[in-house]
Amino acid sequence: MKRLTIITILLLTLGLAKASATTSIDYALENNIELHESSDPQQGEPADEADHARTTHRRDAMLITALVLLMALLCVIVHLIRERKKVENKLKEQQDAITQANERATESSRMKESFIRHMNHEIRTPLNIINGFTQVLTREDLEISREEKSDIKRRMEEASEQITSLLNGMLELSKVDSIDHFELNDDVDMQTIADEAIEMSGIVNTADVAFTVSYEEEPPHTFKTDKRQAVLVLESLLSNAKKFTEKGRISLHCHPTAESIFFIVSDTGPGIPKDKREYIFKSFVKLDEFKEGVGIGLTLARLIAERLGGRLRLDESYTGGSRFVFELPNRQTGFTLIY
Repeated sequence: MKRLTIITILLLTLGLAKASATTSIDYALENNIELHESSDPQQGEPADEADHARTTHRRDAMLITALVLLMALLCVIVHLIRERKKVENKLKEQQDAITQANERATESSRMKESFIRHMNHEIRTPLNIINGFTQVLTREDLEISREEKSDIKRRMEEASEQITSLLNGMLELSKVDSIDHFELNDDVDMQTIADEAIEMSGIVNTADVAFTVSYEEEPPHTFKTDKRQAVLVLESLLSNAKKFTEKGRISLHCHPTAESIFFIVSDTGPGIPKDKREYIFKSFVKLDEFKEGVGIGLTLARLIAERLGGRLRLDESYTGGSRFVFELPNRQTGFTLIY
């Protein structure tokens, strides 16, 4: 196609040059005839003028032809430069796409390795606890007091719950990632969601941590959402705050607006470094390798929030620790708020 375009330009230019030259020569011949007809045969000056005119017009024709060919050459050069730039831009786009694909593949491989490593640790540790205590309990030559048996039973149950919770989290992540949205069929109020999430997280029983909850909701009203999923998101935020706040304060503030319902979880823990903030919602990312979990809690929480028509974000303006804002659409079923 490009070659055809260039050939077309050259043919048109040559045709134009030929036409210009032919016109000039015809004009010269006409003038030559007129000079011959009007000249005296006995005088040589008119013949010399005719020869001079023919020479001049031939030169003009050659000059016009050269200029036209030069213009054609310039057009071809400009066309080739533009085509080259298009090819270069296309190659650059392809190289950028390949680079991005390689980066994604590298990140995927890194995440897979991190996932396997974390899963190995998170499953192996409780399994070792269960296996070790099972061996202790089955030894006939070992006497164990009732208190020790009670403690062993408690620790085995905790290990079993840890494995179950881990597997449930993985299954839930896979399930949520495969759907577009949840059906918002539950009529529920903010306090019900908050109360159930608080109970599930066990945050009120955390030693050395002061927990407070506050509501801005007068009069109480209900809105439509998926209650179970909303509770799971808030419970995940509270559990996350509980995990990273060994001493200090954790607060939950709930308030509605005309468009949204907000659940804001703040803590006085170590916070999240600026260079890590863009990664915290990615799968299998752990800020502290020594904390339990495989790094899917915030990933799952954000996915659920989005499937509920809301969003989950980190409040980067908060400097006292970490603050997460969970927002749900305020699809009301009772009264209408007036502001």
